[in-house]
Amino acid sequence: MLFILRNFLTKFAALNVVVIVLATWQVVPTQAGDDEDITIVPVVSLLLSDPFSVTGGSVIEGDSDTTILNFTFKLDTYIDNASIDYTTQDGTATGGDDYETDSGKVTFSTGSLSVNVPITINGDFDPEANETFSLILSNPVNLKLSVTNVTGTILDDDGSLNDTGITWGGMYPSGNTSCPKGVVPSEQDCSHGTNQFDFTQAGSCVKDNVTGLMWEVKTDDGGLHDKNHTYTWYNTDSATNGGTAGSPDSGGNTCHDYEAGDPGKWCNTQAYVKRVNTARLCGESDWRMPTHKELLGIVSYDTKKPAIDTDYFPNTAPDLPEDEWKWRYW
Repeated sequence: MLFILRNFLTKFAALNVVVIVLATWQVVPTQAGDDEDITIVPVVSLLLSDPFSVTGGSVIEGDSDTTILNFTFKLDTYIDNASIDYTTQDGTATGGDDYETDSGKVTFSTGSLSVNVPITINGDFDPEANETFSLILSNPVNLKLSVTNVTGTILDDDGSLNDTGITWGGMYPSGNTSCPKGVVPSEQDCSHGTNQFDFTQAGSCVKDNVTGLMWEVKTDDGGLHDKNHTYTWYNTDSATNGGTAGSPDSGGNTCHDYEAGDPGKWCNTQAYVKRVNTARLCGESDWRMPTHKELLGIVSYDTKKPAIDTDYFPNTAPDLPEDEWKWRYW
């Protein structure tokens, strides 16, 4: 009986995977003294993969403030003295305008498996396409690179703009006048826009054909979407909560089907969003709270209390203090 031990080392460069195969063959003669007919049996094989990765991801741009997009460097297992250099590079996003340029070195401290590189994103009000930029990786120490370019995406949240709904213009020194599009006073809003919104009724919801957003329409039936129900602000996602999670339960029975012992039925915005998505309002399951700017997009400035088109949003509470409805509306 004869045993042979052989080691094979193969690297697939495109996958950056090192495959080490330890194979033991047992050579067994089929008959005593016969070394021509043999049986070969592989015994052990072992696969080792590169434990290093970098991810970029995306972040909503925001308006005039700044947000952070994190590039995450990860090790599956700790490697002593591992480090790598990085520098930002423009794609469709421009450094110094859309984001703040940066460069440096990522070093994994003792026992560390993950390091974030935060890149500052500058908000604006300009409707534009989503934009990208990259981290260029170089000079790896005790690491193997499968990629040298990692992309981050800045998600635009400005979109197309609605009209204001204003159909009249101020006539100095006194009075107002109606002004169809193209008629004086030429520099006022009413002579430039369409002076109307473009909504479509979609079941129990309304679609804004300008921005593409779908809106919930409040009801007056005491159910989940009733106009009289109120909710505390609560959002545990640090990427979208503005730095404040809010309060999960005010302790009050202010919304539909409230149960004190069930956090999923508390009267807060996060629980409400989840319930609406579970119910698939208008066949959709990606409902969320609107941004302040999105909500301002359906404000009709030619009326008030409520400052909205009540033909499409008939159950908006009319007796709230001016503008307060905007903070309570879905």
